[in-house]
Amino acid sequence: MVDTSKKYYIFQEGTDVMFVSNVPPEELDGAIIQAFKEEVKTRGLDRIIFPHVEDLILKANQGDVVKIGGIDAITQREAEEEAEEEPVEEIDPENLPFSIKVNPDGMAAVLEIDQPTDSITREHIDAALEFNGIKTGLIEENIERVIREWPKVFNSIIAKGEQPVDGEDAELVMVKDFKDDLIPEVTEDGLVDFKELNLISPISVSEILQIRTPPTPGTAGITVFGKEIPATPGKDLKLQKGQNTEETNEGTRLVAQLEGFLHRGNRGELNVRPVYTVNGDVDYSIGNIKYKSDVLVRGDVRGGFEIEAGGDVRIIGAVEDATIHAGGSIVINGGIVSSGDAHIKAEGDVSVGFIQNGTIEAGGSVYVKIEAIGATIHAGRDMEVARRDGRIIGCDITVGGWVVTQEVGSENCPTLKIMFKGRKGQWENPDDRFVYNFLSTRSIKAPVRVVFGSIATEIFGIDPPLTISIKDSNISLENKFVGAKEIKQLRRLREATEMDEEQ
Repeated sequence: MVDTSKKYYIFQEGTDVMFVSNVPPEELDGAIIQAFKEEVKTRGLDRIIFPHVEDLILKANQGDVVKIGGIDAITQREAEEEAEEEPVEEIDPENLPFSIKVNPDGMAAVLEIDQPTDSITREHIDAALEFNGIKTGLIEENIERVIREWPKVFNSIIAKGEQPVDGEDAELVMVKDFKDDLIPEVTEDGLVDFKELNLISPISVSEILQIRTPPTPGTAGITVFGKEIPATPGKDLKLQKGQNTEETNEGTRLVAQLEGFLHRGNRGELNVRPVYTVNGDVDYSIGNIKYKSDVLVRGDVRGGFEIEAGGDVRIIGAVEDATIHAGGSIVINGGIVSSGDAHIKAEGDVSVGFIQNGTIEAGGSVYVKIEAIGATIHAGRDMEVARRDGRIIGCDITVGGWVVTQEVGSENCPTLKIMFKGRKGQWENPDDRFVYNFLSTRSIKAPVRVVFGSIATEIFGIDPPLTISIKDSNISLENKFVGAKEIKQLRRLREATEMDEEQ
């Protein structure tokens, strides 16, 4: 039997709390509301009852089922509790117990105490940051420390900008290596293998010669005010494009357009030059050769024939009484065997296995593997005999740089003549130059006549080893032998001195 004396009922339907009035609305008084609150608290329902449940109860008709709570009541209660919190303190950013000072470059903000107080809050610091226009680079750890240890921390960096990172420069990387000169690599035992100089680099069609890594733009910096600081982009470089080459992959690859050999031009450009190749001897079956670029002869050059090339000339065999002129350099793996009529002329260097009679003219240096006998040699730079047992006998030599050999002269041959002229012809004023000239030898077997401008001396009867040095218009003899390692160091010194003069 239903208890009609009870004026209301509370029950749960799923997650909802329901209320049913057993009396008309006019009988729902304060006593009923108080009894309802005590029952809700006793039953542990107070957290899921709507905040304004009294209004719902007072409006309930007799017998109506009214929802007075549920899970959604928790959200409503929290929202009302937040709304009932005390209002935020109104902060005057111009009247704070501290100040924020920013470096002139805008890269750092420092909090400094002006008037120590009991405490400060994060809201105080935020108001000061906003007032000073500081937007980026906040150092939260330092801000928390200022608040926590206030007023012990007298000043602290609370914001920091980021410096720009400049971009990296472009880079050029050679894929195909080649030698820029004809200076042979001498082994520790003083030998040179002229067959393995690798002076010419064969190239295939579409072969990659050089790779360009583009510059990077860098990373922009930012001030504590949020202002961007532009970075300096890296410097760009162009591929060293020359003849018969083309740029691909948006200017990051330099490739060959034809088959040939790699050559570096006077301005540093990379060229692929086609090569005229003779697979045997240059004789009556071939005739004289005149070619605008490089020439390769796999055999010998017989007497009476001529080769004129606009580029380099390489001869695997020997040269007789022939004439060879090259706009580049000349390499003769074998040697020159002549009755005196061989004439070798190159704008660059000349490298030969040996020379017996004949004439060599080189705008650069002359390198001989074994020996030079009875020859006339004119070199714009140096004349060097590479092997440990190498020698110069009865020659007439004119050089702009050094003469380096192990042995000079022969008892059965005429006097060896050496004239030092300097790189640009006769020395105009030797006293103003710092120059080393060497006849570096371990053995002297015949007189050697040395001429330097108007100064001359004849060397004979002096115990080797011997080095001739010319400095300040004087020829001095030193009883020592300048080895390959020391000559290499002196060559570097000479190159550095010449570079300074040109600048």
